[in-house]
Amino acid sequence: MTVKHYILIMVGSIIILSATFVSADTPLLITYQGSLSDSESNPVTNGAYLIQFRLYDNPTGGTELWSSSFRQVEVLNGLFSYNLGDTIPFPASLFSEYSDLWLGIKVGTDSELSPRTKLTSAGYALHALRADTALNVIGNKYVEIAGDEMTGNLQVPELTFGSPGTYNGRLTGYTSFGTFPTFSIGPVVNGHGLSLYSSTTGHYLSAIQPDANTGGGGYFQVNRNSTGDEGFIVDGNYANTQQPVVMILGNDRNVFFNVTSAGNSSVSLPDDAISSLEILDEPGLATNSSYQWQTLPQGDNPMEDICTVEITIPATGYIFLSGNLNGLTGSAIGTNFGRSQIDEIPGGTYDQYHGLYWGVDNYSPPMYHTPSHTRTYYKSAGTYTFRIEAQAYSSNTAGAMTRVRGWLNATYLPTSYGSVISATSNPDEFTDAKSINMEDIDGTVTTTYKVDLRELETRALRARVEAERLELELIKAQQGQTQQTARQIEQ
Repeated sequence: MTVKHYILIMVGSIIILSATFVSADTPLLITYQGSLSDSESNPVTNGAYLIQFRLYDNPTGGTELWSSSFRQVEVLNGLFSYNLGDTIPFPASLFSEYSDLWLGIKVGTDSELSPRTKLTSAGYALHALRADTALNVIGNKYVEIAGDEMTGNLQVPELTFGSPGTYNGRLTGYTSFGTFPTFSIGPVVNGHGLSLYSSTTGHYLSAIQPDANTGGGGYFQVNRNSTGDEGFIVDGNYANTQQPVVMILGNDRNVFFNVTSAGNSSVSLPDDAISSLEILDEPGLATNSSYQWQTLPQGDNPMEDICTVEITIPATGYIFLSGNLNGLTGSAIGTNFGRSQIDEIPGGTYDQYHGLYWGVDNYSPPMYHTPSHTRTYYKSAGTYTFRIEAQAYSSNTAGAMTRVRGWLNATYLPTSYGSVISATSNPDEFTDAKSINMEDIDGTVTTTYKVDLRELETRALRARVEAERLELELIKAQQGQTQQTARQIEQ
C-alpha cells in the first residue's frame, strides 16, 4: 500500500485552544487526516484498518517519542481521520523539548510508510504554549499546560476564548491567599457571564451575565454574605416580559420594584418604610352646596336630593360625610315636620339611625331650622356620589309648607385611629354587630345594627397583606427559576 497524508491548517488552532483553556487533565489533540490508496493509487476498500501513529525526533531513525499503538481507524472512500493523543496522551514536555517532530504511520503488518511527515503543527503548539510578549518570565520562558508558573506582565493584543460551535471558552482567576477561584468568565445560557466567588469559601458572590430568557437583556446579582444568600438583583428582562425588576433582599425585610405590575403591586417596601408625610394616598376633600330653596311636596313621597357631592378615592379607606341643611316650615297651624339624611342611594327610604326630624307642631309663623348630618362609609378605590336628601313628613297638617337648601362635604381618610361607629340593616358582613331598636316619631319601631367600620378596614388590610405575600412568593419563585436557568453551564 501507499499512503498520501496531510495535516489540516486548523490543527494548529485546535492545539492552541487545548493548550490554553482546557484543564491540565485534558490531553492535547492533533487532528490528522489522510487518504489511503493501494499500489495503483486507487482508494482502498471501505472498512476499519489497523493503523499505528508514532512521533520521532528525526525524519529517519531517531528516537520514538510517542506512539498511539495500533488503532481501528474507519476508512471511507480512501479517507480517514484520527485524533493524535486521544487515547494515549502526549508526554507533558513533548512540544516544549522538541521543536521538530516527524510523524510515522504504519498500516497493519506493512512496514512504516516512508518518508515520515514533519509535524508542522508543533510550531503552532509552541506558539500556543509560549508567552512571546511576556516580560520578566521566570524559568524556561514559556508556560506549559501544567506545572509551570509565570510572573510579570502579559501583553496580548487580542485573546479569543473557545471556538464557534466547537469549544466553550472559560477564564478562571485565583489569588495567592485563597484556595478557591475568585472569578470566572465562562459560558452560561445565551452567552458568557462573569461570576465572582469568595477565595476562602468558594461561595458564589456576584454575577453579570446575559438574561437567561430568549428575549435578550442582562442580569446582575450581588449576594449579601459568603453563603450565597441573594442581596441585590437587577433582572433586565424579568420572566421574558422585556421589563426590568429590581430586588433588594435582606434577612427579614425586602424591597421590590417590579414594572411588570401596576399600581401598588409595582413597588413593595417594608412596613413603616414611608412616613405619613410621604404617603401618596393622603386625605382629600370634595364639597358641594345648593343655595336655592327647594319646596318639598307634602304627603307620602320619596326622599328628594337637596345636594350631591362626587369624590374619587385612590385606595381603600373611609369617606366621612358632613352636611348641613337650612330648613323652613310654616303656613298652617298644626304638624309641620321635615326629615333628612345622608345617603348613597337616590330616593332611598328614611333611615332612623342616620336621619333627623326637624320642624314644629301647632305653630304657623315661619320657623328656620338647621339640622346637621354626618355619616361614614368604608369604600375601595373608585368614584362615588353621595347626597343629602329630605322629604316632608307624611302626616303633616294640610297646607303645611316645608322648604330646604343644603351643603355637603366628603373627606377621604386612608385609615382610622379609633372606633368608627355606624349602623347597618345588613349585619352579615360584621362579626360584632349589636342590634338596636329605633322608634320613629309615630311610634314605629325599626331594628338596625350598630357596627364598627374598623372591622372592614382590618379585613381589607389582611387581604392586602396576604395578596402581597403571595405576589412576593411568586416573584421570588420566578426569580429563582430565572437564576437557575441562568447558571446552567453549557457542557
